Amino acid sequence: MESFIGWANFHSFLGFPLSVSNSHNASLATPFTEGEFKAAVTKMHLDKAPGLDGINPAFFQQCWFIVSTHVFSQFSSWFTQGQFPPGFNYTLLLLIPKKDRPNRM
Repeated sequence: MESFIGWANFHSFLGFPLSVSNSHNASLATPFTEGEFKAAVTKMHLDKAPGLDGINPAFFQQCWFIVSTHVFSQFSSWFTQGQFPPGFNYTLLLLIPKKDRPNRM
């Protein structure tokens, strides 16, 4: 957990004003509970932010009783280890032109 608490000590952040107190940073670095995790999932809009697999929050909300144990344990392990698996943050980006024949961005 020390890597989360000591992030502001990296040289690339020198000169930036601290906007999070040490006590607030410590609370942010505290592992979340299953109840907190479920509350976050249930607050997500049903049709937003599908992953690369196309699964959106509606799936997780409707099937929470089936997937909760596995999903919560995965997120908990990523939090405590301080890293995501390779490719976790990959995304697809599609630019939709507003004109029939765009000639510049």
